[in-house]
Amino acid sequence: MELYHLDWQRSFAKDEARHAQLILGFGIADSEGLKELYRDALLEGLFDHVADIDGDDLDYGYMATNNETISASWSRTPAEGVFPVAPTFHLGEDGRKYGRRSTSIGDLVLVDGRFQAVASMGFRDVGPDPRPALAPA
Repeated sequence: MELYHLDWQRSFAKDEARHAQLILGFGIADSEGLKELYRDALLEGLFDHVADIDGDDLDYGYMATNNETISASWSRTPAEGVFPVAPTFHLGEDGRKYGRRSTSIGDLVLVDGRFQAVASMGFRDVGPDPRPALAPA
């Protein structure tokens, strides 16, 4: 599995209303609208690949990438089978390094070629990976 966090600052700066829809799900009348919302945000680069996780257990991936669940900072002291993608921290306004934020509503997990959005309860399928496939080297 691959874990993608929504970059809240970039998302909010680009479109406040859409940002609220991504993290709260408000104003989405149907599943096709939700899929389109996430597809567009992915193609615009509003999500950052933050970790690779062994297996396909969405619940484990969610739990293991929440701070204070297994360790104080999941990205700096990862759980078994979790492989953070560099950088494993972000710089605060004070110049200090902080571990990545916890996985939350609006973030995405790519499993078996399909994206699953973290929802208020569980996950919602938001469709196949819309990004162009990389050509083999």
